[in-house]
Amino acid sequence: MKLKSLIVFVFCVSLLLFGCGGGEKKQDKSIGTEVTLSYTIEKLSDGKYKVAGNTNLADDFILTVELSNQEIYATEVLKLPPNTGGDKMTDEQLKSVMENSYKGAGKTPVKNGKFEAVFSGKNLKPGKYELSIISSGMRHQPEKFTGIYGANGEKLKGKFVRKGTLGYNTVWFEETVVLK
Repeated sequence: MKLKSLIVFVFCVSLLLFGCGGGEKKQDKSIGTEVTLSYTIEKLSDGKYKVAGNTNLADDFILTVELSNQEIYATEVLKLPPNTGGDKMTDEQLKSVMENSYKGAGKTPVKNGKFEAVFSGKNLKPGKYELSIISSGMRHQPEKFTGIYGANGEKLKGKFVRKGTLGYNTVWFEETVVLK
């Protein structure tokens, strides 16, 4: 009888210490950051355009904001196939793109969940543009972010994250916009 009592006692203690086990493992949702990103474009009084955005990325995380109509100009005005690089254009076509289109980019750190970039230039006019908001790989971010987002950005998650050609995750957003 003592042996039976001892077995029951050990079983009960084991249950208390280790739980029932089995069942479905719950995913730890605290691992990783579901990146959020939104933006507005404002025409400033001096003819410049400001792209201002909101994100949940940490302060000092560096984003690159780019505004360009070079591809749109090449395909819609020059009637070239999409993604025709400068090395596939004639000198005349390349000169036309460079003289009549716009491309500007600026690196901007996130501050209090906000970022902004201001664009100006002689060919920045109302019309259709490609807006890109991207991040460099984690090797090009301040070192403190490897602990937050992983050495290769593996803790960055969601629809605004893309795996780069070198295998690391980056923030990636592209959209066609119309400047008024």
